[in-house]
Amino acid sequence: MTIRSTSPYTLHELLCMFVFLQNRVYPQDTTYRQIVGWAENRVMAGDDSEPLLILASLGLQTEPARHEVTHWLERYLVEQQLVWPDARMAALVWLRIFLDDLLTCNDIATAEQRLETLALHELSSPMVFFDACASQLRSCYWDLFDDWGGERICPATEMGTTSFLVLLRDIVMPWHHKLSCPDWREWLTR
Repeated sequence: MTIRSTSPYTLHELLCMFVFLQNRVYPQDTTYRQIVGWAENRVMAGDDSEPLLILASLGLQTEPARHEVTHWLERYLVEQQLVWPDARMAALVWLRIFLDDLLTCNDIATAEQRLETLALHELSSPMVFFDACASQLRSCYWDLFDDWGGERICPATEMGTTSFLVLLRDIVMPWHHKLSCPDWREWLTR
């Protein structure tokens, strides 16, 4: 995921990323830092919840301890009578955010790095929709960036940036369109 200084995500999106990545090895997982950033923004907006204040104060640490973020986030959720999203919804929201990040790529190298993350970390879900999308994106990565051990030139390097980004957009948009619609996400989680 793209690292941002202030979280553009809603609490629901952050909780979904947290739930989806919780037991996975994912490089540069910034979810904990983004949750703390979200809490800081809420405090600055005037929310004076004690668990939220403590959660926001964890931003003073270089790297907030994950167990502390989890503890104070859970306390905040109980206080606000909020619940964690289920694993199916979390997977779909994480995938939508991942696709958002792919659509914001401005060059081939950035797109390659993001697709490589998905291709090499075998992120999966018990949902057919998630696995179908991830499978297509993995195939896209291997088809466009694999040089077969030096036996061929990667097709992505032969394409111009504009052509590549149009192709990537054409691959991603049908999946993104469905995941951007709350009704589709709700239907897919059934």
